[in-house]
Order: sequence, then C-alpha cells, then structure tokens
Amino acid sequence: MKGAKKLRQALLRWDHLLMALALGLPFLALMLLGFLWLAEHEAILWFLALTIAPGAILFAMRGVLGRRWRKRSEIEAELADTSVEPDPEWLPEEKKFLLM
Repeated sequence: MKGAKKLRQALLRWDHLLMALALGLPFLALMLLGFLWLAEHEAILWFLALTIAPGAILFAMRGVLGRRWRKRSEIEAELADTSVEPDPEWLPEEKKFLLM
C-alpha cells in the first residue's frame, strides 16, 4: 500500500506539471515568436522603449510623491505635538469653540 500511495502522489505531481506545461507552452511560444517578429522588423528597440517608459515614469512619480508624503507626515506630526487641549474646568459650550 505504501508503494502505491507514493506512486499515486508522484503521478499527481506529474499531472500538475504536465497541466502547467500544457497551459504555459503556447504562451511561451507566442512570446518567443513575437520577439522574433519584432527583431525581423527592427522594432524590438521601440517595443523595449515603450514597455520600459511607463515603468520609469511611475518610478519617478513614486519618488516625488513619496518625498511629498513624507514631508506632509512630518508636518502633521509636528502639528500634533503642538496641539492644544481644552482646560478641564471649562464648560462644554466653551470647549466646543476650541475644538471647532
């Protein structure tokens, strides 16, 4: 029984591998043929430029916005440290004006 169980598990793993290959090989072949077509038509540099450009733009925007967000959070932290709380002896109507 142990041998049959091991054989079954091995076959199940091979089944998954074969399924992945059956689904993945057409896409891989299509990509390779697409790159060959681009190379034949001397368009591979345009393709690379058009695929890298959006990533580079987003990377630059992320850096600029990250700096802006860090500055904003630093300013908010400083403002939180200097916040004023109402005096506990004040009436609720008086506290309401400070919290507005």
